[in-house]
Amino acid sequence: MENLTNSIKLVSNVCNYAMQDDYDWHSLRSMVESMSEDELTMALSTDSWKAFFAINSVLRYIKKNESEVSYPKYDPITDTIRRFYTKGQRQKARIELRIRMPYLSYEEQLLVIDAMCSDTKKDREWLCRYYRKNWDEEQLPRIISMYEQYHDREAAFLVVKHAPVEYVKKHENELIELTSYLRVRLRYPASAPIDRKLLDMDLDLLYLFAKQHIDFAEITKYVKNVSQMFCGIILDSYHSDYSLHPRKYEGFLCTTCVRRTIWCLSQLHQFDLIFQIIELNNQTILHADDETPHIIDILIGNHVFYAK
Repeated sequence: MENLTNSIKLVSNVCNYAMQDDYDWHSLRSMVESMSEDELTMALSTDSWKAFFAINSVLRYIKKNESEVSYPKYDPITDTIRRFYTKGQRQKARIELRIRMPYLSYEEQLLVIDAMCSDTKKDREWLCRYYRKNWDEEQLPRIISMYEQYHDREAAFLVVKHAPVEYVKKHENELIELTSYLRVRLRYPASAPIDRKLLDMDLDLLYLFAKQHIDFAEITKYVKNVSQMFCGIILDSYHSDYSLHPRKYEGFLCTTCVRRTIWCLSQLHQFDLIFQIIELNNQTILHADDETPHIIDILIGNHVFYAK
């Protein structure tokens, strides 16, 4: 019993370490090499995809270079699915099916799909998230059928992205409610009208223009003051990022929304505006240590952008 407890602690510690973004590869390899085959099986049954892929990549490296290392053995997929339907064994079988899914044959994957398209919402949502990364056009009718039966948000994302435009337009209102107006509007031609009131923020409008290569000059139809729009995006991004991650001010170019803004402007070939944003960033860094209260807010808020 004590050995089992120690094994569980070891597996838990290794999985928690592997989930970190900055784990040391050599340290993780040392941990993995110290584990028994049963402990490796437990580790690869983790519900964390990040931990699974980190540990699995180490195993692949070890197996490539040291032939005596063996992979954990699994039951035939039909046995695992049978356990998935058995009371008391469902959760363990569910985790195993999720882990094995990418490595199964197509025919075996279809068996897992049949099992996951159940009345259990978390299984349907996992299946939809899996297909967001591993789309299979053959599964579109099944996804549409599942969406129409359960109206899950995860299924709605797939419908908006992959269903025929005519279908999206027919179910437009509910799909907007479940996903967003931006996602739905991106399925329509660039020439289609834009309902500015349904876009959550100014950056959504800029992103729509960038993705559909709409002439930047047209943005004045939806924004009264383009300069104020950019000031607002930068201020909101600066406050949001530095509030979530307090640190010494190093400029706003590293903040998420500003990086997205620069990407959008590059797609729209508005390089002069990008240079203006960079110049404003340099000014805020230069004056960041001034004793004037809220100097960064003042510099950004009072800046005037000139679009050509």
